[in-house]
Amino acid sequence: MPMTTAPEQLRRLLEQATTLSLATVDAADQPHAANVNFVGDEQLNLYWLSSPDSAHSQHLAGHPRVAATAYPPFADPAEIRGVQLHGHAVLVSADRFELLWTRFCEKFPYATGMEERARSQRFYQLTPHWARLIDNSVRFGFKQEWQLRSTPPPPSREST
Repeated sequence: MPMTTAPEQLRRLLEQATTLSLATVDAADQPHAANVNFVGDEQLNLYWLSSPDSAHSQHLAGHPRVAATAYPPFADPAEIRGVQLHGHAVLVSADRFELLWTRFCEKFPYATGMEERARSQRFYQLTPHWARLIDNSVRFGFKQEWQLRSTPPPPSREST
C-alpha cells in the first residue's frame, strides 16, 4: 500500500470510521470514556453532538485535554486500521450548527429525521495535536506517528 501524507491518510481513515471513543477526565482526575458518532473537516478536527449535561461534556468544561480512538469496521486482524489521537475539545459556537448538522447527516443518514431532537444538543470539536496510525494492512503491528500541531491549542470554553 503506498503511503500518503499524514493528513490525507488520516482523513480517509476518519471518513470510514463512524465511532469515536473519547477519553476525558473529571474534576477528580478520574478517567471516563464515551463513544460518539463524529464527522471531520479538512484540518482533521472532529465534531460530535452531545448533551451539555453528559458526563464527557461536563468534563470538557473544566479539562479540555482528551484522547480518542477511531477505526473502520474489520473482519480479520490483518485488516485492522485505526487512529489514536491526543488533543483538546471544546463546545462549538451555536451559529455553526447548520453547517455541522448538514455534514453529520451526510455521513449518518439516520440522523436526518432527528433534527428537532439534535437542536437540544450541542456540537463539540476535537482539535488533535498528535496522531498515531495503526495499520495491519501494511504489516502486523505497523504504527506511524505525527505531531499535527506544534503545541496543543490553548484551552477554550467554546470554539468560534
